[in-house]
Amino acid sequence: MAEVFAAEKVDFLLAESMNTIHEAKAALAAGRAAKLPVWVSFVIGPEGELLSREALADAVAEMEKGGAEAVLVSNAPPADITRAAGRMKSFTKAPFGAFAHIGRFSPPSWKFDFHPQFIETEEWPPARYQAEARQWKDAGARIVGGCCGTTPAHTRALREWLGRR
Repeated sequence: MAEVFAAEKVDFLLAESMNTIHEAKAALAAGRAAKLPVWVSFVIGPEGELLSREALADAVAEMEKGGAEAVLVSNAPPADITRAAGRMKSFTKAPFGAFAHIGRFSPPSWKFDFHPQFIETEEWPPARYQAEARQWKDAGARIVGGCCGTTPAHTRALREWLGRR
């Protein structure tokens, strides 16, 4: 896939939703072999480590060693992303970033619930999401964005804030 993307002249490869160091290293190697800049995004659990229970610091170190242009934390609730972003500054030299999901898992299927009323008006309206993203930026994140459940209104709120900087 990386070779196809390179042939189509993409700007970079985002290896997103990595759950283990092993799979992230494989994706990074494929992107680098295709001569693409690669950003790697790790899914984190509530304790701030990878879902595989591997240490985030170890994952970041491996990605830096492999030549990743950026390392990100993603696919977790905003509070978990905020905690992880706060830690990343202490163990990375590479640009890092963060983006959170704002849906709810609904057992037993574990599918996300993205009811628009929940997302837009109750728990995570765009202004609140933007305020959380400011914490990521204050922690040193150079890349911020939105994940599952965020809407164009969330992206617009981030853009308006970042455009004023």
